[in-house]
Amino acid sequence: MPEGQQSFPHELKQKIYIIKDKIALGLAGNVYQATMYLKDIKNFFNYYTPTEENFKKFMDDYDKEEINACSIVVFIVEETDDKLKPSIHHYGIWEEYNDPLVECGLITGTGKNAFFKKLRQLNSGVNKDDSSRTINLTLLSLFMAEEKYTMDSIVDSWGAGFEIIEYANGKFKKMDDLTYIICQSELDKTGKALINNPFLIMHYTYHGDALTINTYLEGKFRRYGVLPLDIKREEIDSLVIPEYKGFQSSQVLCTFVIEKEDGDLFLASVLTNPNDGYDAINAKFEPPAPAYVQVGITEFISEQVLSWYNQSLQS
Repeated sequence: MPEGQQSFPHELKQKIYIIKDKIALGLAGNVYQATMYLKDIKNFFNYYTPTEENFKKFMDDYDKEEINACSIVVFIVEETDDKLKPSIHHYGIWEEYNDPLVECGLITGTGKNAFFKKLRQLNSGVNKDDSSRTINLTLLSLFMAEEKYTMDSIVDSWGAGFEIIEYANGKFKKMDDLTYIICQSELDKTGKALINNPFLIMHYTYHGDALTINTYLEGKFRRYGVLPLDIKREEIDSLVIPEYKGFQSSQVLCTFVIEKEDGDLFLASVLTNPNDGYDAINAKFEPPAPAYVQVGITEFISEQVLSWYNQSLQS
């Protein structure tokens, strides 16, 4: 990464991985065990096709003592006769849960109970008729917005970093080129319109296996790199991660935060994707210094958020 544009938080590592197009992996717990498991499963599927049968063979031969302090979840999708056959396999300490928004969920880690509690609190702000992709992204943006305001998730041992893998067009992929905008919003003097102040922008992009989070906060641009467990900082070639040129109108997740009179926060999130012809929130960001940022929010979106806010006061 070009000099002057990098920061690699020592303890922040990726926890979800795409091993091949049809197999994805999530890891938690002991870092050494998780790292060795990641290397082993990658090596195995370099030679074998990702199928449920081959994965079971891999696990049958694997020394379970080598993963007794970490939690693992593996997703495999097989396609036969134009039909998808997904399977989920998990090892370690996992808790299953059902939720109005989630047909089947697995959760692990020291902050799992706090996370689940927060999930139940925030899901009222999500449209249950949306696609699973939109629901997950909306929840993620709500989590991130509240975290930046309250830091409750950090105190409760979860949060600080988020990634999403989806299965689309015949393969797993990480959701790339995502932009999160957090707006401090307040009612104007008439109480009939919103004043929106975008105070934090985070643009997520991948360069090979490295995730970069490019941020604009209160006039300052910073760039953070988040590496996989099996790649060390010194192994990243500076040419792999080019100088950041900013973005214009990528997928935008905008979360509006309004502080109520009683001190509680109202949060509402809107996902807009100009590639799909929905450009209600337009963002342009050109770093580094002096960073140039432009965010356009249509009157329709502001009116919709204000309507949701007024409804929340009546419930």
